Amino acid sequence: MSMQLNLQLYHTTASSRSMKGRVSVNNFGTCVDYFCRKSDTRTLKKLAFAIGSKEGSTKSAIRSNIVTQCAILEQLASLRNINGSLTITAIDMGIDNFAHCRLDWSATAPRPQLLEWGKLQLSGKSIGLDDDKIPFTPENMSRLGYKLTEQLTRNTSDAFVLERQRTRTMGSSNVFEPVLRVNTLEHVLFSNLFGRLQPKHGKRAGSPSEYLVCSSDPKRMTEYWCKHMPSRSKAVTKAEINLVPATKKPLPAQVTKKLKIALAHSLVSDAATSQSLHKLSLPSNLVSSFRSQTLNKKISLFDGLGLSEDAGKNKEDDLADSLLHALAWFDWVNTFDELTKVIRSNGTEGPVALAAFNAFVKQKNADILSFSKTCIPNQ
Repeated sequence: MSMQLNLQLYHTTASSRSMKGRVSVNNFGTCVDYFCRKSDTRTLKKLAFAIGSKEGSTKSAIRSNIVTQCAILEQLASLRNINGSLTITAIDMGIDNFAHCRLDWSATAPRPQLLEWGKLQLSGKSIGLDDDKIPFTPENMSRLGYKLTEQLTRNTSDAFVLERQRTRTMGSSNVFEPVLRVNTLEHVLFSNLFGRLQPKHGKRAGSPSEYLVCSSDPKRMTEYWCKHMPSRSKAVTKAEINLVPATKKPLPAQVTKKLKIALAHSLVSDAATSQSLHKLSLPSNLVSSFRSQTLNKKISLFDGLGLSEDAGKNKEDDLADSLLHALAWFDWVNTFDELTKVIRSNGTEGPVALAAFNAFVKQKNADILSFSKTCIPNQ
């Protein structure tokens, strides 16, 4: 059964829930929907934030989005429980700066393990052309998408999360070609990855094992990591601090960009030394590489990963985004897994179960806030 069909069935079941009988603890879509109906809007917004769901402008919309997101998270959590581990590949889309990060979280491990992390400068040579620049044609974009799909699926992943692109006009009435290129690549790559899952002549194309393909909203990922971070950080200049709104509006992009790079630095430094943040484990060669950088108090993702000239410009924001997309999804899956345990322990209906649900949401947001305040040293 495809992911799209699973989502449709899950959401339909939750929306058409019958109140006559007791809710089965095995149907978490219905359980979550029940608790969302009984909780206030503020609690729903906190839950949406903790699991990476869209908020929505009304309580009904927030609830619907939560149930939809839980459908995806349930599939990922089930894969981890059944297979003993969960592998996610996150992709930060770009032509000159195509970043990807693959992490695996074993059911017996305390945190995800980094398997791959890199950046590519895509050029005509990537698809057998002599020119450095890839001509913007359907044929070339299809060939590029096919090449990337083959490369990304060479190693096993349970989910591919592709950073969703915006159609940015920079104030112009037209969309610039570089923006169109990246948007086109996103759609071609998503289509190729999803297409490999479809039956072909009675057999499944591509890898024999199934995976999920998801669009990952960059705004949601950024807010998850940066919303509660102190903006007055050493990572942010005084000029950029002046751009921070006094209200609770989202932080400016140039501020969150610096914060995300600083967070990525902090995470790899911590993984190579104290492991106090409990977010990431590194392979031994990267532990050595980033530990030496930490001692010198100068972190460089590009140098620490030993990237070659094929990676293009020494640009860290794309690397940081691919890592943070992957880690955000692991956080959201883990939060969903913890929520299911709360429901199993406290029941699916009634005041005691509802109180436990609300207490979990409150505590989870407190934990996220606590992490945000301390995740970058010397903020």
